[in-house]
Amino acid sequence: MRYCDDILFIMPTDLAKDTEEFCRLEIGKLKLEINHTKTDICTFTKKGAKQTCKKPLQYLGFLFDGQQILIRSAAFAKFSNRMKRGVSLAKQTMRSRNKGKLAKGATEQALYQRKILSRYSHLGKRNFLRYGYAAADTMSSKAIRRQLRPLWGRLQKAIGKSST
Repeated sequence: MRYCDDILFIMPTDLAKDTEEFCRLEIGKLKLEINHTKTDICTFTKKGAKQTCKKPLQYLGFLFDGQQILIRSAAFAKFSNRMKRGVSLAKQTMRSRNKGKLAKGATEQALYQRKILSRYSHLGKRNFLRYGYAAADTMSSKAIRRQLRPLWGRLQKAIGKSST
C-alpha cells in the first residue's frame, strides 16, 4: 500500500493535545517511530462563512487552505520536466531516423505524436492529467481544473505547435 504510513486527524482544537499523546503512545507500543520533521498541525479558523488557516494542509500530494483544494506545485514541476524530456527525446529520435531516410532518398517523416499525447495530454488513459481531472471531479475542485488547463499549451509549445 503506497500511503499506509500517512495519517490525518481532523478534530476540534481542544482535542488535539490528547489525541497527539494517545497516538504517540499507541504508535510507540507498535515499536514504530513518528518522523517529527514530517509531522504538522494545521489549525483552521472560521471567519464568517469562510475557513482560513495560516499554513495550508498538505496531504497525499494535495493542499487545502480552507477555501480550495489544489495539487501541490511540485507535482506540476515534475510533470512539466518529464514532459519536456519526453518530447525532446521523441524529437531526437525523429531527427535521427529522418537522417537515415534522407540518406536513402526517402522523404522525412513528421514527429510521431501518439505516444507523446498518450503520456502527456488529456487524450491518454492513465497519466498525470487524467489523475488530476479525476481528483478534480472527486473533490469538486474547480481550482485543480484551473491548475491543469495550461499544461495543454505547454505540451503544444514543446511539440512546436501553436496552442490555439
